[in-house]
Amino acid sequence: MKKRTVMSILLLFLVGVPLAYAGESVTFKGTSKTGEPFMLKGILTKPQGQGPFPAIVMLSGGRGFLDAHNKWIERFVSWGYVALQVETLSSRGLSEIFGGFGLVIGPRDAAQDAYDAKTYLSGIPFVDGKRIALIGWAFGGWAVLPAIDPSIPIQNRGSSFRVAIAFYPLCDQPLMGFDAPLLILHGELDDWHLVSRCRIIEGGKGEHEIILKIYPGAYMCFDMEDMDKISDGHRLLYDPVATADAIEQVKNFLVRHLK
Repeated sequence: MKKRTVMSILLLFLVGVPLAYAGESVTFKGTSKTGEPFMLKGILTKPQGQGPFPAIVMLSGGRGFLDAHNKWIERFVSWGYVALQVETLSSRGLSEIFGGFGLVIGPRDAAQDAYDAKTYLSGIPFVDGKRIALIGWAFGGWAVLPAIDPSIPIQNRGSSFRVAIAFYPLCDQPLMGFDAPLLILHGELDDWHLVSRCRIIEGGKGEHEIILKIYPGAYMCFDMEDMDKISDGHRLLYDPVATADAIEQVKNFLVRHLK
């Protein structure tokens, strides 16, 4: 019986059923404010096959990517997308966005990183450079907003992202005039990035759709499995019901605008 069990596991491995998705560490050219050479770090994960695949640029929260983000990577890859985690913080030798007197880096820095990541992805043979999405969480979700606002100066902006998704962003501007469809997923009880600050301004020629989905009773990090803590006085809590719906919202939004 033991031999059969071992052989069964080996067979599953040989026929290509993945036990986990393994990402590859990559570096690519970034844009520094001083003009000096600057390299960004990232983790690139791709589906099986030759492609070309649509891709997703991922921006982290204010303390970098968490283990729980791996769940999202597995989903993206299983849905047929290349996923690139942009290491905005570690690329600059930082562990968080906060310093002694506030932010060390801001959302526009991460937005610039997102476009540099998009340029890098567009040069990879197995990526379809015309189908690249942007998704961010918390600080990264905040950075999504200037990234798709054509009035914000971004070096080497090029073409826009095809679609953007922001998890519990800090909305520091009216939601209008973006150059890509936007889906915002927010928790009603988020006391760090208040959902009440997210105001959609309707109207205007050529504007893309903006969807704001608010989850009753949910806090920041509602989609981060096993999350349950207080950080800087703010509640962070996993919500399986909100997460299940968010997965479907993200999957369907990507299909509608990227596939």
